[in-house]
Amino acid sequence: MTPLQTVDVLVLSLLAIVVYALAGAVVARDARERNVKKPAVWGGSVFLAMLLGTLFVPNQTLGAVVGGLLVIGLYVVVRD
Repeated sequence: MTPLQTVDVLVLSLLAIVVYALAGAVVARDARERNVKKPAVWGGSVFLAMLLGTLFVPNQTLGAVVGGLLVIGLYVVVRD
């Protein structure tokens, strides 16, 4: 792997982590506004589900999307 490829991988990995963190922050903020118990746990769960989906599913993007959507879907059901 050339140094340029290494930089690309690192930048894309950092970008993915930032996107996961933003998705978790949006859920945590919504939970806080709706007075759901432990909003930080919901946000952290979304982040963790997306990260683990990326790490353990062969199709990394699909794993992150499905993991995130499952937790967000559970949150939407519980919050109402």
